[in-house]
Amino acid sequence: MLKHPDFMINQREITLEIIKKSQKGEDLVELVENQKNLEPQEYGFIKSISFGTIRYIMRLDYIIKKLSKIKFSKIHIDILNIMRMSLYQLIYMGHIPESAVVNESVKLAKKYGNKGSVGFVNGSLRNFIRNREKFLEIDYKTDLDRLSIEHSYPIWIIEEIEKAYESENLEEILIKFNEPSKFVIRANSLKISREDLKSRLENLGFKVEFTKVSNDGLVIENPRGIFESTPYTEGLFYVQSESSQLVGQLAVENAKFENILDLCSSPGGKISHIYEVLKGKGNYIAADVNEEKIRIIDENFKRLGISDVRLVVNDGTILNENLKNDYDLIILDVPCSALGLMSKFPQIKYSKSSDDLMELSVIQQKILNNAKEYLKPGGKLIYSTCTFTLIENEDVLYKFLQENKNFSMEKEISKISPLDFDSDGFTIGVMIKDE
Repeated sequence: MLKHPDFMINQREITLEIIKKSQKGEDLVELVENQKNLEPQEYGFIKSISFGTIRYIMRLDYIIKKLSKIKFSKIHIDILNIMRMSLYQLIYMGHIPESAVVNESVKLAKKYGNKGSVGFVNGSLRNFIRNREKFLEIDYKTDLDRLSIEHSYPIWIIEEIEKAYESENLEEILIKFNEPSKFVIRANSLKISREDLKSRLENLGFKVEFTKVSNDGLVIENPRGIFESTPYTEGLFYVQSESSQLVGQLAVENAKFENILDLCSSPGGKISHIYEVLKGKGNYIAADVNEEKIRIIDENFKRLGISDVRLVVNDGTILNENLKNDYDLIILDVPCSALGLMSKFPQIKYSKSSDDLMELSVIQQKILNNAKEYLKPGGKLIYSTCTFTLIENEDVLYKFLQENKNFSMEKEISKISPLDFDSDGFTIGVMIKDE
């Protein structure tokens, strides 16, 4: 955590350091949440600029290139980030006075740069303010180029979104993925009802709404401090997106199970949900590839009050003879690109490549082909990813069905768009193995 005295907090400097660290691979969410001793307004300010700058970095860089006479690659990273932060505030945070943005940015430039840097930041920002419309204008050859620059997405991601959703609402989806994600929890029905949990949290000052589709979810409008709350330490809820909660909801629909396997289980959200809904009836195994992932599952289960789930280290890509033909229900939340989580983790847009999708699809097919051997005849297999790409979902599932005629889709593949109910981009496929 960045150290700073409570009485003299330089919010923009903290933000600059957060952006810098996130660019070196540290988790942006954790960097922001680790800022303690901040007033709510200060926390909100730092979070807005940190996330916003990363979200729109392609557009901000496009403008900086138009503003600068210095070659873009020659601009020092600290000065570049000061410019990015400043432009984000000028474009997207209209309530902040322009003079304040310029003055504070110049102060930062004095600390992190030299005399030339100060002049560059001051002159560039004032030039932008004087000629705002000129610099906001985008020169483009195709509408794809415009969308890429205006909304800050690599073109290949836009193409994947367009293929996945076959929608005329492409730009609307891009805009939605750039909005902050909702903070959603799932009530632990072993300990409390959703209604009672809502009341408990509201009495603690949290603003709470019921989720639109999940039967067990709650949306927390002001989640800061929730992990220090008594309901959290008592295990009354688990943090899980609404789309992810639908996996558990679909799993228990019109079915009874004796043996349940979650093959890529960590951190344990889906199998714990099923366990809670079924009141622990049946035999459960939560498996994942290494001891660290198993430790995380165990930690979550202890907090939730779940003690009789067997935890197993197992590599899903390698066939395990001991698991064959043993399970009525298998949950398969396979490793994926996580592009559906761009609202929560905006840096995903720039850390993935189209080549990653092909590599992931090979892993996904291996895991799926092993999982089929573990499922009893008449059993249900639920395949899910927190992404929307066809290559990681429909292509994997349809290839599998073509090669395994004893499997069929129970229902149409669920392709969840962020426009559906303000959730992540998510895909769920439910398959049945013939008797």
